[in-house]
Amino acid sequence: MMADEIPERDFHSSTVPTDLTITESTISSSDVVNAAGPKFMELTGNKSSRGRHAHQTKFGEQSGAGDRRSSMKNRNLEDRYNDLLQEVNEIRVTQVTQVSALESELKLKSYELKQSQQQNKSLQSQLKTNLKEKTDACVKVKSLTEKLSALRKVSDQEICNLNMSLHEKTLKLEMYEKIQTKIDHVLFPDLPVSDTAVNDTDVEGILFNFGYGNISVDAKLRLQQSLDLAKRLSSERDHLEKNRDDMQLKLNEVEKKYHQLLIELNHLKLSDKCQMSELQSELKLKKFELERLSILYSEVNEKYKDTLLEKERLAEKLDVLREEFANSQSSSAEKISSLTVRLQEKTTRLETYDKLEAELDNVVVQAATLPNEEDAEQILAAYGYRSSIPCNLKRRLEQSLKLARRVLELEHINSEQKKELFANRDRNVNLKQELDILEETLKLSGHPTAELLQVIQKRDLIIAKLHENIKQLDLTITKITSSNMELQGKISQLDAKLSEATKPRTSCIYKRYTANQSQSVISSGPYQSSSGRRGLSVSFKGDSDSQGAVSSLSRISFSDTPSSSASLINIKKPLSFSKLRFEE
Repeated sequence: MMADEIPERDFHSSTVPTDLTITESTISSSDVVNAAGPKFMELTGNKSSRGRHAHQTKFGEQSGAGDRRSSMKNRNLEDRYNDLLQEVNEIRVTQVTQVSALESELKLKSYELKQSQQQNKSLQSQLKTNLKEKTDACVKVKSLTEKLSALRKVSDQEICNLNMSLHEKTLKLEMYEKIQTKIDHVLFPDLPVSDTAVNDTDVEGILFNFGYGNISVDAKLRLQQSLDLAKRLSSERDHLEKNRDDMQLKLNEVEKKYHQLLIELNHLKLSDKCQMSELQSELKLKKFELERLSILYSEVNEKYKDTLLEKERLAEKLDVLREEFANSQSSSAEKISSLTVRLQEKTTRLETYDKLEAELDNVVVQAATLPNEEDAEQILAAYGYRSSIPCNLKRRLEQSLKLARRVLELEHINSEQKKELFANRDRNVNLKQELDILEETLKLSGHPTAELLQVIQKRDLIIAKLHENIKQLDLTITKITSSNMELQGKISQLDAKLSEATKPRTSCIYKRYTANQSQSVISSGPYQSSSGRRGLSVSFKGDSDSQGAVSSLSRISFSDTPSSSASLINIKKPLSFSKLRFEE
């Protein structure tokens, strides 16, 4: 489940006042979660009935401290439930972000894998092309080496043949030369041999030149044949020498080409070795990267599977929580309606209790301000003091009136003593100023020292008396404050005793009071009762407020009969007597 699918609800937009308590201790946290949701007014308007109102008025008054504890527990459970929901939402958001990050990493890794695979494919294709080129070059080199070897063999064979033919021709020439010399020696033993005999073609001219014109025809034929052979052999020798030179030139050219091809072959081998080493290193690196990426891919796949499983589990948990939430909403809707009805009842009670408290405060203040007890009793009797209040509560009311009267007197005394103290301080300041003025005048004037000393002594005595008066006033102030503290302790003890003695039967008192209140007519002066039977009990709580006594009306009780024990309705609204200042 994604974090956007979680239903967002405003659980903290409650308009229920914090002073009121919920009495049902069996309400669970899921029932109270939406007790102050946006459907509060609809449920209060639609589901309020008289039967439920009557049923809850019977049993609603029995809830006390237990109701407050249960309400605190329910609020704590509600806060805990909201915290858990927020934690679950945060966990889901973090898991979703982790899953999205893993997915992005997977996509990046897959993209890198694809790129590396494409690079590997391109490198492999380059390797294949390079290998093909290398094999082609090797084949060409082999064919060239074979051709070179064949050419060398052919050239060697031709050279050998030419050498053989040259050797044979030279041998034949030597043989013919020897024969020619022999013939010359035989034919012309007395004539010197000359080079012109070989070059001349005409045998007769030669013989005529040398003077042998009478030689036979056979000898002339033999001589002619030998000369032809010599010419032929010389021409063949020249031709063979030319062929030998040509073949030598061709052989030199072939050797040069062979050396060039060998150099090119060595360069190709070196370049192939370098390329092969580079490609092998790149292949090793790519294989290592492929292995690393495959390991990372497997790890990320495992994490992705784990996150998917956790996601499914959380989705199941979310479905269960939604079902529980729906059930809690359905169950809490009914309880919300009942709570709203009780809330309305308690708000009406609070309003009536506030009115009662204001009335009783006014009565007690009026009774305490009067100096005579008879006038105070008349005010209380006009309010219904004689008819409906039991004896113990009458005594406590009288004590509370006395205490209130005493507090007012002490405040009056305290204010007077403060005024006297401020007046004495002003006098002291004025006397000090006069003393300073007199001292200055004495210094300026030329009176004798004895008179000056007498005046100073008189002034010192006056100042000492004033200091003693100030100390006595401080002692009286401390005594008044201690008496105020004692009175406050007594008031708190009386308040505790009243709270212990007057607890039950608030519902009957409330009904009685509302009936009497509807029939009574309130005048501008003291309160008069038309029913004639209405009881009250008042007790005070004291607190210290800047050396003034603060007494508060903390508890009010009503009863139907004078003999019955009074029960209290807890309303805490302080009445500060220190704020009532009386001047002379």
